[in-house]
Amino acid sequence: MSPAQKIVMWVVAFLLAAYVTYFGFTGYLQPELLISFANLFSC
Repeated sequence: MSPAQKIVMWVVAFLLAAYVTYFGFTGYLQPELLISFANLFSC
């Protein structure tokens, strides 16, 4: 494997990790925010 191929592989791996992390955080945080927002009005 050439150095250029290794760099491309790392960039792709990093982008996939960033993509999964981003969607994991947005998917986790959105319901949390909505629930806390709803609790402000229910009290």
